[in-house]
Amino acid sequence: MIMWPLLYFAVPYLVLLPEQLQTTGIYIALLTKITFHVIAFPSNAILLTNAAPSKAVLGIINGVAASTACLARAFGPTVTGSIHSLGLKVGCNGLAWWAGGIVCAIGALESFWMEEPDNRTDHASEEEEQALCEPLLHSSAVEAAEEAGPHQRRDSLASMDELDLSTVKEFKP
Repeated sequence: MIMWPLLYFAVPYLVLLPEQLQTTGIYIALLTKITFHVIAFPSNAILLTNAAPSKAVLGIINGVAASTACLARAFGPTVTGSIHSLGLKVGCNGLAWWAGGIVCAIGALESFWMEEPDNRTDHASEEEEQALCEPLLHSSAVEAAEEAGPHQRRDSLASMDELDLSTVKEFKP
């Protein structure tokens, strides 16, 4: 997390590199930023999921997080462009990058105080675990097959054990 603010503070100074190294410096900065994005988004999703107090509110929390991320993507360029324009007016070409670096530094400082809470109030019961393990067998279909007895339709399966995969042809692209 500490590298991200340093990257934002350093980008305006890439112009000071010798001309033959500027392109390399830009590529290194872009690759570093992309790498941190690839690591950060799944990590944030995991932290958000673990911080949810209950599975019942997890959908709402993920929806609000996705909406907030979309708002940041929508308004971020406008705000950053305005800061960049202000910086050009006052003669400070890297003002937008430094403002982004300050925001990243605040986020990096906050990350030192993050803790994994153990306040999850719901744990999967045996019924929920059983339902998660057998998603192809709906309880009403199993009950109907048991009630039908020996005269049930031959083209339906009451369990996965009756499925014969030996007749399936191998797919070769």
